[in-house]
Amino acid sequence: MVNLGELAPACFAYGAITSYDDSLAKLEKQLGQVPNPLEAGHGVGMITWLNQWQCRQFSLASRDDAAAELLAWYGEAEAALPDHERHLWMLAPGDVEQYEPVFDSLSKKRASVRKRAGSESVVTFGPTAAAKILFA
Repeated sequence: MVNLGELAPACFAYGAITSYDDSLAKLEKQLGQVPNPLEAGHGVGMITWLNQWQCRQFSLASRDDAAAELLAWYGEAEAALPDHERHLWMLAPGDVEQYEPVFDSLSKKRASVRKRAGSESVVTFGPTAAAKILFA
């Protein structure tokens, strides 16, 4: 089984030889090295970035609402989040589990409301968007 310490260099190399990390670099250039949902424009900027990563649960019409959900989550979770300088591969296997509640709460936040055939359903951020936000 591969551990995070072994996977990190491979991901770094992959990012270096492809354009895979370009959108993250663009986000960091736009919002600063540490995106902060408390700062004006950062929430919508992060939602727009997720759309660029094919996270389609965030409709254009719901970006402001999704950014408000992100802001609400951040207000609840900020104290429980790791320091931005503490990367995932630096954590011991048992340490990762302490962040599961903040990941789960973010993945359950409302991204948009989908209307089909006369009925509405709530679409959540989901695990992929939650992972990307926590990574950023």
